Amino acid sequence: MKTFEIRSTFLGYVSMIFWGLFWSILIFALNQWMTSYVATVEDAVDRRFLAFLIWIISLVVPITAVCVSYATFYGLFRVTSFHSNIDGNCHKVSKTEYGFPFSKHTSEAIFDRIVRVKVEQSSIGRMLNTGNLTLTLVTFTNADVIEKEWEIPAIKNPYQYQEDIMSQSPKHEGLDVRLKPSSVAQ
Repeated sequence: MKTFEIRSTFLGYVSMIFWGLFWSILIFALNQWMTSYVATVEDAVDRRFLAFLIWIISLVVPITAVCVSYATFYGLFRVTSFHSNIDGNCHKVSKTEYGFPFSKHTSEAIFDRIVRVKVEQSSIGRMLNTGNLTLTLVTFTNADVIEKEWEIPAIKNPYQYQEDIMSQSPKHEGLDVRLKPSSVAQ
């Protein structure tokens, strides 16, 4: 059995950090402007609404900073492993995430076929050659076909991993089964 791993990288989270900092600074600047505006506005204006708005913005800035920091720091500790069977075809994928402070979360999916590997890159991700992979995994059962999306975020060289995954997925003959949302006939 052959296994290969894909690890999330700090470089992959640069875009998220950039936009988190951008919005935090923008909201902080708006908060400062509104604070000075309320102090200079005439008494005829109802200040309760503006004071409430400033209070809300004052809460959003630290919450945004904490969420971006948490997601970035703990997102770095994510490992996705692909396991091959004796034929050399991928048949199982597992994801291990390490969280705060010493927690560990493992997810696993067994599948028959990978029908799609999609690469998503932001403009910053394109400059740094990082991005996310979204896999569409198909499992055949006796009466149905189950399709599942599996995301691998913040990886370096996503197009190279796309080729590696597709080369290890089994080649199939016949119909390419794809589920479409439909209403149930009654």
